[in-house]
Order: sequence, then C-alpha cells, then structure tokens
Amino acid sequence: SSPLGPPEGALAQTQAMAPPPRDPSLLFHAFLPLMMSQVVSRALSFTLNLLIARRLSEEDYGIFAVQFHLLTTTVLFLSREGFRRACLRTDLRSNVTKADIATRIMPIAWLTVPVGIFLSFATCVLVLWWRGLGISDDFGRAILILGAACVLEMLSEPLYILAQNMLLLGLRVKIEALATLARCAVTYILVTLTVGKGGGLVFAYAQLAYGLCLLIGYWTYFITSLYILEHGPNQQIRSVSNYLFPVRKFWHPANKSMLHLSMMFTFQSAQKLVLQEGEKFVLLFFDTTYNQGVYGLVDNLGSLVVRSVFQPFEESAFTVFAKSGSAKNVVMTPEQISGLQHILLLALKLVNYIGLIFVTFGPTYSYTLLRILYGQKWSDGEASTALGCYCLYVMALALNGDLCCLI
Repeated sequence: SSPLGPPEGALAQTQAMAPPPRDPSLLFHAFLPLMMSQVVSRALSFTLNLLIARRLSEEDYGIFAVQFHLLTTTVLFLSREGFRRACLRTDLRSNVTKADIATRIMPIAWLTVPVGIFLSFATCVLVLWWRGLGISDDFGRAILILGAACVLEMLSEPLYILAQNMLLLGLRVKIEALATLARCAVTYILVTLTVGKGGGLVFAYAQLAYGLCLLIGYWTYFITSLYILEHGPNQQIRSVSNYLFPVRKFWHPANKSMLHLSMMFTFQSAQKLVLQEGEKFVLLFFDTTYNQGVYGLVDNLGSLVVRSVFQPFEESAFTVFAKSGSAKNVVMTPEQISGLQHILLLALKLVNYIGLIFVTFGPTYSYTLLRILYGQKWSDGEASTALGCYCLYVMALALNGDLCCLI
C-alpha cells in the first residue's frame, strides 16, 4: 500500500456513498476517531485546568478562559468554518483520483490563509486600540503573540481541509493530540516557573506552541507521503507542488460555485459565533474579570462532555449528511430518505440520553465536584451554582447541534 493508503481507502468509501447512506455505521465510522481526538484533547486540557486553577486568581483565569478564548475563536471561526463546510459539500463520487481531490478543493481551501492573516491583524489592532495598549505592555504583547498563533494555525488549514475530504480522521487525532499536549506542557511549565504570567503571556506562548505543532504535523505528513508517491515506481502524482498548489483558473465554474457556498457558510458561521459565544461577549463588555474567571472555569468544566462527545458527533453527522447530498441533479428515493431519517433519529436519541444524565445529576453534585477538584476557593463561590445551571444547558446544546447538521 502507498503512503497515502488511507486516502485511497477513504476515497473508496466516499465513492461507495453514491446513494445517500442508510447504514448508521457510516456515522459512527466518522464519529469514533473525532470523539477520540476530542477526548484526548479535553482530557489533557482538563488536567491542565486542575493543575493551574489553584495557582491563578479568578481575574487571571478570566483573561485566559474568556478574553483570549474570544480572540482566537473569533479569528479562526470566521476565517475557516465557511470554507470547511463548503469543501465538504464537494461532489467527489464519480471517477475521482487523488489529484482530482486536490484540484477541486485546494484552490478554495488556500483562501483561508489570506482571510485568516487579515482577520488576525485586524483583530489584534482593534483590541490594542480599544484597550489603549502598546507592545511595551505585557497584555499587548500577549495579544500580538495570539495573533501570530492564529496565523500559524491558518497556514495548516488547507491541508486540514484536504485531510477531512480524504477522511484521514486518524491523522487529525494524532496531530491535535500532540499539539494539545504541547500547549498543556508549555502552560504548566511557565505557570510553575512564574514565567510570562503578567498580562497572560504564558497562555499566549502556549497557544503559539499549539499552532506551531499543527503546522509542522500536517505539512510533514503530506510532504513526506506525496514525495514518496512522486518518486515511487508508479509515480502516482506528478509533483508535490502541483498536488498541494494545483494550477487552475480560479474563476472556473466549479470554483465559483464553491466560493459562493463558502461565503454563504461564512455568513452563517458569523451568526453561529454570536449565538455560541454571545455570553462571553456580554461578560467581556459588561462584567468584571472576576465573574469572567468564574464563568470560564464553569464553561471549561461543564462543556467537557459537549466538546468531547457532542462536537465530534455533530461534525461526523454533518460530514455524512453533506456527502449524501453533495451530488447535483440527483433525486433521492423514499428508501434513501428513510435511511437518512434513521441515522438522524439514532443521533438524536444518543445525545438526548447523555443530556438527561447531566440534567438529572449535575445540579445536585456540582458543589461536591468543584470542592474535590478545585478546592474551597472555587466551590464556596458562585461557581457551583453556575455549574448546576450549565448542566441544564447541556441538554439544549445536545439537541441543537445535531439538528443544525441538516441546515
């Protein structure tokens, strides 16, 4: 088998999806690797929070969990979410080769890089102007480092999109796990040594390490694999550069329609960002850093199951539904529609059962959990009440995520 053996297998699976899927195993095939990635990532982040929460004040924790989170999330979400969803809806079912996948997707995927660089620069300038800061301030330097981290992460985005379309889910699991481990290690070491603690520099350095690991991981994999294919006995591709940077007229009708779809999804992503992070924006503009820290701790702990189970389940469900409906001029039969309905029903049942567990036990045991994990400083404050309310919120998040996959 070739170094890009997984894409060949994934390609066969994609072609086999010519009719919309009726087998729920297709959903779980995509869900399990994504869930593994999120579980590993969340477990490492959870361990990190346990180690540093006792060492930080509520105000310092608020800078890390709310203010820096909003900056990076806003830049990355608006830069790439629309392009990710549009590229996943590309019809790759008929007589598709590896070169065809890159040729159809990469011209649009590369647009994420200039968009990400522009938004990173604009956001950093806006934050520095709003706070009245310069690069001589610790907080100002932290903002600039976060902007650089976003740029590094966006430089790996075209290859991430390519890997998703090839269903290289295992690659994502490994790279994101290593990147998260690096971020956690850098954060803990710097907090322990009290290096760069002022202005949140420690968290900015950690995010920079995360983006660098993603960049190195994706580029190393694709360049190495494609180089072997280029110089192999069968010479399955002409050159690495032509594969990753396909020469194609940008305003080709296929690119034009995909670009239009990307813009539509980007606008939808902006609305989703406001709904998803709206409470953090309210805290940022109208509340104290103390309350931001309390909410940040509750959000990181309460959303552990949301990001570990619900988020990968939503992504895998969207992949299945998007691929099943990506072909043009294809009328689905009643049996095919019934198959999709069956998959959606199973997905809703699963997340509903998980949500009910948190609704039942969360409000009662939130104080005990905080006391055991984070100590009296956090449990005796407002965090335990907020965590109990968050458990009720989990149910709404569970159902909303899967239903949004059909839009």
